[in-house]
Amino acid sequence: MRRADSAAVRRVVTAHTEGRQFGVFGEPRVNVLLLNIAIDSIFPLPRAASSAPSAAATNR
Repeated sequence: MRRADSAAVRRVVTAHTEGRQFGVFGEPRVNVLLLNIAIDSIFPLPRAASSAPSAAATNR
């Protein structure tokens, strides 16, 4: 869990919301790829201890 403040997440979403095409057509939309990249860099996931066996242990 990232434990990010909801107001901070809203700011990031707003920053990655694109307006209508040519200012007229369609609805405002979120560029999800850029949003996900920004969220990963601003609110990184905490590193978890790996419970999976190492590659050396599985190649016996």
